[in-house]
Amino acid sequence: MTFSGTSSIATITGCSSGVVGQGQMVTFVEAAWTVGGVSFLDTLRANAANDTMLLNGVAGIWTPIADASSLGSSITLLCTTINTATPPLITPVKLWVEVGRSKTSD
Repeated sequence: MTFSGTSSIATITGCSSGVVGQGQMVTFVEAAWTVGGVSFLDTLRANAANDTMLLNGVAGIWTPIADASSLGSSITLLCTTINTATPPLITPVKLWVEVGRSKTSD
């Protein structure tokens, strides 16, 4: 993925459509850094929709360090199916769940 700008990435297509199979993981590695950086946006579990992301951590949003030292930072997401509604929906959502991240720094 090539990304430029300052908006957070809120969805990644492919899980819901089946382009990426259920149970497969994708890892995004920061290979370049520019002012504004890049971030991945968390979705509240109750509001989860197809191709959104459920991230780990207190703040949820994954934002590498705003410096060239962030090069090599990575986040790994798992394509999976969950049911977020009570009572359960007939059609669960297919989304991305964070399974790991790393931040590099000086």
